[in-house]
Amino acid sequence: MAKKLQVSGDIREGFHMLSIVSSFADYRISFFINNNLGITLKKYADFIYETDKTPFSWFYFYDSDRHLYYYLFANKCQSKNLIPELKQFDYLLFIKGILPENFYNEKTIKLRGTQGIQAVFQQNIMKIKNTDLLLEALELHELNEVIIPGRGQKFHFKKP
Repeated sequence: MAKKLQVSGDIREGFHMLSIVSSFADYRISFFINNNLGITLKKYADFIYETDKTPFSWFYFYDSDRHLYYYLFANKCQSKNLIPELKQFDYLLFIKGILPENFYNEKTIKLRGTQGIQAVFQQNIMKIKNTDLLLEALELHELNEVIIPGRGQKFHFKKP
């Protein structure tokens, strides 16, 4: 008899989100975030989440020393929002990984002092609707753009 294996858990575990208010263009805000946090966010192909094909700018950085992934998104494009519950914010910064104690608070404080940023708020990713679907799409986008870009194989996310 064949056995079925199941993986249980929440895809949102390990993700932390900061919402940012800024009037700067995506390339300028990523430049100032890079300088202030000491990271190197790089622009990749726009992130397309919904079926309406709205492209949201997407920046990515992997910190190999701490094993942390940084994802910076524009939350607004063509009068649409990536996360409608957070429509007052211009950018979303996701950090994936196990964070050292006070790391999240330190990054929030540093971002608040960054040129071009008016406000930064920590968000509880567990309380925002459909973030599990967003994170699945994010991981597929990362797979397509960063992990296997030279293979020519693309994976597509279909919202149920």
